[in-house]
Amino acid sequence: MIFDAAGVCLVSKNLVLLARRNFYNNGFKCDLGGYWSPFAGAIEDAEEPNTTASRELFEETGFYVSPSNLYPQKIIRRDSKKFYLFFCFVPSFPDIKLDGEHSEYGVFKIESLHTLNPIDDDVLNCLQNYYNTNYISNKKNS
Repeated sequence: MIFDAAGVCLVSKNLVLLARRNFYNNGFKCDLGGYWSPFAGAIEDAEEPNTTASRELFEETGFYVSPSNLYPQKIIRRDSKKFYLFFCFVPSFPDIKLDGEHSEYGVFKIESLHTLNPIDDDVLNCLQNYYNTNYISNKKNS
């Protein structure tokens, strides 16, 4: 069975919190194993994508954000699946406790994300577009 999924990137100014996905979790191969990615997971029955993203963030980090504080960025299509990407803007990054789905996490400058390997191109492009719109254009207009 194929499930749609949703996830969230925590963003603070020109920084983003991402985690490296494990290759396996509970004996099952993980989608995008080894990739630096948002905190994400499958949408459960009758669940809205922003609720999924909020739930997955809490399950995977212990940090709760209301679904109403998530801002939709992009729907990424892969074969017959959809991935709903959200941003949550935070003044600073919380202390988090990773669950078993990730091996590590880090806070990265968005303008340097292209050096992370591997990272999903659609997620990378979405974060770079945010950075270019909010930082590069503002510097030019200053």
